[in-house]
Amino acid sequence: MRKANFPQVAAAILSKNPMYVLVRGYRAIFLEHHAPSFGSMWKLWLLSAIVFVLGHACFYKLRKSFADML
Repeated sequence: MRKANFPQVAAAILSKNPMYVLVRGYRAIFLEHHAPSFGSMWKLWLLSAIVFVLGHACFYKLRKSFADML
């Protein structure tokens, strides 16, 4: 499998995108037949957990007014 040759600056910027990390993880599993690197995946899991907790807190704070909004 051929890897894309990105400039170092572009690779550093792309690695901050959560979708890039997720796609690289699936690519490692299905195309390269090895587990994705733990270094980038734990950041994705942490970000997902933080977004979930904030969304849950926001929902419970505003849940009484959701029926009025819809």
